[in-house]
Amino acid sequence: MRTTRAGYEGRTSQNVARFERIRYATAGRFEPPVAVPAAVPARTSSDAADPQLPDEATADTQLYAGTSANMNVTLPNDRPVACPQRFSPVLSHLLRQSPESLNQTENCQVLSIITPQDAEATSSLPVMVWVHGGAYSTGAGSVPIYDPALLVSEQNVIVVQVTYRLGVFGFLGHDSGVPANLGLLDLTVALEWVRSNIAAFGGDPDLVTLFGQSAGGDAIAHLMIAQGTTNLFRRAIIQSAPVGISRHRRTVVTAARSISRPPMEASVSELVDHHSRIERAVSWRGFAGQLPFGPEYGAAPLPSAAAREAAWRESAPRIDVLIGHTTEETGLYLPLLPGLRRIRRHSVLGRLMRALLIVPTTYVVYGLPLRNFGRRLARAGGNVTRYRYRWASPASKTGPAHMSELVLLLGSVEAWAGTAFDCDTQEPESERLGRLMRAHWATFARTGHVASALTAESRDLIRFTKTRAGRVRS
Repeated sequence: MRTTRAGYEGRTSQNVARFERIRYATAGRFEPPVAVPAAVPARTSSDAADPQLPDEATADTQLYAGTSANMNVTLPNDRPVACPQRFSPVLSHLLRQSPESLNQTENCQVLSIITPQDAEATSSLPVMVWVHGGAYSTGAGSVPIYDPALLVSEQNVIVVQVTYRLGVFGFLGHDSGVPANLGLLDLTVALEWVRSNIAAFGGDPDLVTLFGQSAGGDAIAHLMIAQGTTNLFRRAIIQSAPVGISRHRRTVVTAARSISRPPMEASVSELVDHHSRIERAVSWRGFAGQLPFGPEYGAAPLPSAAAREAAWRESAPRIDVLIGHTTEETGLYLPLLPGLRRIRRHSVLGRLMRALLIVPTTYVVYGLPLRNFGRRLARAGGNVTRYRYRWASPASKTGPAHMSELVLLLGSVEAWAGTAFDCDTQEPESERLGRLMRAHWATFARTGHVASALTAESRDLIRFTKTRAGRVRS
């Protein structure tokens, strides 16, 4: 069923209305984004093709042609729009995704808005902006596992999913002659678009919460100190951000610089190959090598490395923060290493691997850095709540590992089926826990606090702790 809001055509299903593939910006290759006016008429899949979404035969010459003046608002393809990327064999194995499942284009600056079906311009609903993860290298905002239909319909909130530039297209920088942080600049322009337009969809522009997992959470932490974002969001939910890696990336960056860069006019496939060469060059750096791309301090919109702590202290009193991780984050990756996969399946050795490898590395890479980050914000006057997610479906192959909380928060039974996180979310216990998880996230978006009335029945799912201005440990 079709519906229209503020000139944008959408469709209704599952008690929600979806307005998909709305363009918020356009940009030339390696150039900062230019905002697209919201007044451009909407298009549907039956209309003429978006000139910024060329066919395969002309992709290399047309991907960055055109200006915002002749842009369509929506793109004419049902596949999720994504920045060109090399599919990770690990994530492809875990998530059962194929390259054909994404509509890859350099002009990937689009967003989707999912609202309750009965939302009106006067509804003033909380707005939750989803920033996807994927090591700043893979993924897209609107893939099926991120479908927020249940979150929207149960909790009466609006969710905005943002797709932004990744990898060499969004985070090359580092003295390469290419501006750094283009992906962060994309996200900033998307938030400006939300600020200006979300009221027409029933959202409250003064009640915007960012939520994101992994690199998405890391991006949100950096958006807190990005220039020009002061009034764009009020709350932040930072899920499993690898701050223990991202704050110490200089050695990885140095190794990446040793790889000669293709010319600016190189084809998309050549640039994706360059991305792969960088990943191979830094792979020996262990966990740090898993994040070869990311924010660069001292380049717009971020402060210098010397000024970043002061910037976070300044942001702390005005942004409520919910921050945390799962209890066995590295259980997603360690069992994939040669020799460890069989050990994980062994009843006794698997428990030893959990105790001696997974739990300690989770603490070093995620637990301690995230706790310290939260304490620094609390010390500066911030309202900070920390969580530890601890549940996994009996059918899960990973335990409560990296990404496991997303099964209950986003997506559907069909979307997660066949993945390493396989979980029947319609099974009574899973359904109950999913409702609790979504209630906690939405309550925080609405009030700045988790649902305290539900914490007792959530103990097997997630534990919350109010962060105090305690000692920061190294």
